[in-house]
Parts: sequence; C-alpha cells; structure tokens
Amino acid sequence: MSKSCLVVTLGLGMALSLVCNYAVAQEDSAVVAEVGNQKLTAAQLQEKEAGKLLQARYKYYLAEREALDQLIDQQVLEMQAAKESVTVDELIKKHVTVSLKEPTEDQIKFYYEGLSSDEPYEAVRAKILVPIARRCTWNLLVFANNSATK
Repeated sequence: MSKSCLVVTLGLGMALSLVCNYAVAQEDSAVVAEVGNQKLTAAQLQEKEAGKLLQARYKYYLAEREALDQLIDQQVLEMQAAKESVTVDELIKKHVTVSLKEPTEDQIKFYYEGLSSDEPYEAVRAKILVPIARRCTWNLLVFANNSATK
C-alpha cells in the first residue's frame, strides 16, 4: 500500500471516529423528557434505569431473534416445497402429518407427571402437544435444509 493511500485511510478512520464520538455525545445529551423546567437527558435515563433498559433491549433481541428464526424456517420450507413442486402445506402433510402418530393419553399423562406444574392435567394437556408438533416441524426443517444444500 502506498504512503498516500495509508495517509488517506488513516485520515478517514480518524474522521469517522470523531463523527461517531460526536454522535454518541449528542445522543447522551439528547433531551428525552422535560419535567417542569428541568430537562432529562438520555445519559441520565441510562444512568438511573440501566437495568430496565438492558432488560428491554434483551427482550427486543429475543423477539427479533425469534422473528428471524421464523423467517428462516419459512424460507427453508418454501425452498423445499418449490424443489418438490408442492405447496408448503402439502410438504408438511407429506413429511410430517403422514408419519406423525398422535401420542396416547397415557404418554401425555406420563409427560405431564414429569413436569413441575401446579396446573391441573386438563389445563396443561393442550400445551403438552405443542412441543411435539414443533419437534415434528423441526424434523421437517432439518430435512428440508439438508435437501436444499445438496
């Protein structure tokens, strides 16, 4: 790399750093509320409520991650359905519904007994079936993803 390119690169890096630092400083001093004649800044909010803000950011991250996972799953299913020239519903019926056997009532009760739930069996029964359906869909996604990469 020539000296002039190095100087330009360093100059751009320093300029970018200054702009970022200025933006962060302005963000911290940004007024987020006024109470009477007192202005509350983002920095004050961060200082006083850091725990709540972190928790909210974490919840947002989890929601964003779940949404992305669902989007990816849908895309993988659509790709596999297109590969097999069927709709996504037909794909699920073909690979999941056909091979899926409903658990017996004894199996569901056995699973319930392993849970540490204060709710009665009748209230939890429907919730128990959800992970089973998810597992079957997950198996289809793994199958579809493996097929899509081949």
